[in-house]
Amino acid sequence: MKKYIVFFILLFSVFMYAQSMVKNMMLITIHDKQWITNRVAKKISELSEYMYNTKIIEKTPYGYITDDSTEVWENINIEADVYLNITSDASTNKIRAYGSFKNGTFDLSSDIKDTEEWVEYFSGKTLEKIAENRFLYDKTWDVLQLTYWKGVDEYPIYSNGKLYFISDRYSGNREINIINFKTGYQTTIQLELSSEYFPDVSPNGKYVVFQTSMFGKWDIVLYNTETSEFKRISPEGLNAYSPYFYDDSLILFSMGTKENKNIMEIWIYDILNDEVKQITNDKTIMKFRPIKWNKNKIAFYGQDLKNADLNIYYIDNEKIKTLLNGEYNQADSWSDGSNLLLYSQFQFGNFRIFSYDNKNIKNLTYMISDDCYYPSFSPDKKFVFFGVYYKDKEPDIFVIRRN
Repeated sequence: MKKYIVFFILLFSVFMYAQSMVKNMMLITIHDKQWITNRVAKKISELSEYMYNTKIIEKTPYGYITDDSTEVWENINIEADVYLNITSDASTNKIRAYGSFKNGTFDLSSDIKDTEEWVEYFSGKTLEKIAENRFLYDKTWDVLQLTYWKGVDEYPIYSNGKLYFISDRYSGNREINIINFKTGYQTTIQLELSSEYFPDVSPNGKYVVFQTSMFGKWDIVLYNTETSEFKRISPEGLNAYSPYFYDDSLILFSMGTKENKNIMEIWIYDILNDEVKQITNDKTIMKFRPIKWNKNKIAFYGQDLKNADLNIYYIDNEKIKTLLNGEYNQADSWSDGSNLLLYSQFQFGNFRIFSYDNKNIKNLTYMISDDCYYPSFSPDKKFVFFGVYYKDKEPDIFVIRRN
């Protein structure tokens, strides 16, 4: 009897984790016969294939024509999660993409540029506009793709109604991009001659901190959003990684020591006193991405130098203790100081995002069949943001609704 129970548990687990993400449905209606309108519709269908099943129809003075039929009829009724209309005006050289979804609408217009680069740009902007509005107003989705840029989009942090992330869009260099979900306005912290990683935002929104190559090595730089001033806070001569705001004035990061540059320790920077202090001095664990967890503890993921395993640890009374050390590697841990902790773990062929909350562990991305890394969650803990690293193209940022 016990053998049968174990068998069914294993069978259920394999079935559950083999599930694919259920795609949403998008109906795209073309309202004219302009080449650019048709090209944008097809590009949107192409870029959104991971998130949506799409159907393109053409509206005529007499009715609708589908892609695979010449039959015309006056009324068409297709159930969809998103209804997208595309129309262009050659006399004004304008194109418009507008439509609706459950409890919301969207509208985007632009001057037309007759290039493939512009078609991709406008198509991606349209999909991101839809995603921003659905995130705010549509409660029917469980998983939502937020970015559609052909290059890199990763390391998402959501704070004060804004999404901060790293992208190489438009410039070719990895820069910090900021999307204001409520206004739809997108800005960039431009550092054109360097590459940036691991952005984080102070709770009061005054500072953005990040890892950068601007000084010829890996450094931690602090950006003042009020004065637009930059300041390097990591010492010279040592590589520093993965900064994190412990509170409005304290920043955690990983860095080696002068005695041993290759073994990462945890350091803390005090903005008010302009001081850097070493917290750990343990030569058995490589320490990465330190965070605040469980009120005032510092957690991190680390590599055990004895067996190369990746585990999650925390510091309690100046002692390093193990939090998670399952048979699969755990990495990319993140929290906001609460009991909830997120991390990536390899399971059933892919890295997936897990939550750890008061000893309860849950696989959050079992439905996604590609690797998922670098999770974070919204201040209200309702949403989890992360990067999906496709097998055949650059990563995008997704969000799931946390039940």
